[in-house]
Amino acid sequence: MKHNEREWESLLINDLQRLEVLHETKVPSKEELMLKVQQMKLERQKALKRELIIFAFTAVMILACYGAIVLSLKIAFYWIQGIALILTPSLLLVMRKRRKFMDGVSEE
Repeated sequence: MKHNEREWESLLINDLQRLEVLHETKVPSKEELMLKVQQMKLERQKALKRELIIFAFTAVMILACYGAIVLSLKIAFYWIQGIALILTPSLLLVMRKRRKFMDGVSEE
């Protein structure tokens, strides 16, 4: 019986040691952390600029539509609607591809 218990204890100790080895993680240095923070700040700034440009473009398009409606410029209104119908799906596709690419990069 004692032999069985000792065998069980040794197996348990071996398993626990293997778990400790598996869960050892590398702690990044201060320089690595600062570099990562700088990169994240730059990415956030780029994303903010991109979103502001898209917002401004959208606002101008909406104002142009209202102006065309108010001034009864049917041809201009149709052009604006056509451009919006063409650009919106293409922008969505580009943003979706970029998001998938960025998700794949961030997992590494």
